[in-house]
Order: sequence, then C-alpha cells, then structure tokens
Amino acid sequence: MHPPFDYFDELRCIIDVLYPVQLEFDRLISAKPAGVDEFDRGRIQLYRNAKREGVACEPHLKLRQK
Repeated sequence: MHPPFDYFDELRCIIDVLYPVQLEFDRLISAKPAGVDEFDRGRIQLYRNAKREGVACEPHLKLRQK
C-alpha cells in the first residue's frame, strides 16, 4: 500500500474481498497488509518469505462477480 497507509482500513477492505474467495476455495487466507516500502525492505521474515515463495498477482485484475 502506498502512503498514507492505515493498517486497519486496509485490513477491513482486504477481508471483504477475501471472504467470498475463501468460501469458494475452502482455504484460509490470512490478510497481512503492508506498506510498499516496508514489504520491499523485508523488515520481517514474513515479508521475505512472501517475496521468495509467494505468487505475484496483478492489482488491476478484478474478482469474478457472482
């Protein structure tokens, strides 16, 4: 997320988007919003693991509408 970054506002938004996806695929997805700079710097191990093991997604892609 780019500044200004409000962790809890971003978390609420992400959870609203993830909930139907989790129901459809029966998988737990843990939302961990992070600022772009903080993620890029890899300040915590979670971010370093995500960069190494994660699957990149395109922010312009939209979820299917039901």
